[in-house]
Amino acid sequence: MTKEGWQLVFVMLIFALILAGLTPSHPMFPRYSVVVGTVPLPPAKPLPCLLYRGWSYPKTLEGVASWYGHREEGNRTASGEVFYRVGWTAATRCFPLGVFAKVTNLENGRWCLVWLNDRGPYINGRILDVSEAVAKHLRMHRQVLTKVQVRVVLNI
Repeated sequence: MTKEGWQLVFVMLIFALILAGLTPSHPMFPRYSVVVGTVPLPPAKPLPCLLYRGWSYPKTLEGVASWYGHREEGNRTASGEVFYRVGWTAATRCFPLGVFAKVTNLENGRWCLVWLNDRGPYINGRILDVSEAVAKHLRMHRQVLTKVQVRVVLNI
């Protein structure tokens, strides 16, 4: 089957699920499930920054950030964009995709604006994964983890 054929099947499946009434209020979705994007996750050990129903999110958050680079380069992000390690982007589970955030390294005071376009990190205790370019600018590329403050500054 061609790529277009698979896309048509996928669209038809989504449409059928919508017509069948499988919405978040359906019993198939637990009442206290944690939602990241459109994927329900089990409620075990929820982090304060996970998105709950209603898509409410904090405007400012402090926590630990890590960075990722060459192994992920060229892969698609959760927003559908291609990840480049030289881009000023970040992955988060705390904020909606498609917003700009000011990331401040609390250890040295350096900051920059990043485009939130991916989901992650998937390691408990971390709130942000930044690209290699952002890590170099914040001077956190020589260490694995850094304490940062993240604040949404522009919601497009």
